[in-house]
Amino acid sequence: MATVVPVTFGFPVRLAPAARDVSVVGSFNGWNPTAHRMRRATDAEWVITVYLPPSRAVYLFCVDGAMWLDPEDEGRLPNGWGSEYSVRHIVAGEALRHRHRTPPHRFSEQAVAAVGRAGYGAETASTNALNGTR
Repeated sequence: MATVVPVTFGFPVRLAPAARDVSVVGSFNGWNPTAHRMRRATDAEWVITVYLPPSRAVYLFCVDGAMWLDPEDEGRLPNGWGSEYSVRHIVAGEALRHRHRTPPHRFSEQAVAAVGRAGYGAETASTNALNGTR
């Protein structure tokens, strides 16, 4: 049986106080904004816990259709459209929750359009190559 780790993602309400729909999207869910919808747990944060295998997760937040980097990520990975993805390293036996490390960033409309045109297949393949998986 494969090992999975509970990973909690949080998006601060203060960054988009009028947001109605927030989700986490990444290579682990095919960049599908309906796969992992977050819930507004408090007046301060949207949250979700996702069970993922030990690996490097590459992801973004989808906030009312706009892509945002995670202000609590462990780093950034350049993408092919002149922007970046958030990165979180998932280690077996660790429930992960990170401190604020980098400022939030919204993607340009041009970058979002390029992602939409390219689809997620090519990015997922490149992420798997970076992770050493197929």
